[in-house]
Amino acid sequence: ARINEKLGLYEFLRNDEKFPVSMVTSFAFDDEGSIWMSTVKSGLVRLKDTNIRNYTTSQGLSLNRVNIISEGSQGTFYIGEDEGYI
Repeated sequence: ARINEKLGLYEFLRNDEKFPVSMVTSFAFDDEGSIWMSTVKSGLVRLKDTNIRNYTTSQGLSLNRVNIISEGSQGTFYIGEDEGYI
């Protein structure tokens, strides 16, 4: 599901509708209204308004398995991957 505040909609997506992941390990919310998700096999996913953006090893992650995402001070996000990568 995703929330589109501008249009006042709650949308539910099936896995065949551009949503790159089926197994989410954690969620984080940023100051811009985005929902960030860490995933088992698909890296990080950012939902903002009606846009879905996927970040994987192709965009610079060391692994596509991301166990946790957490917000630190001043809006910095930290991710934890297998093998202890942060």
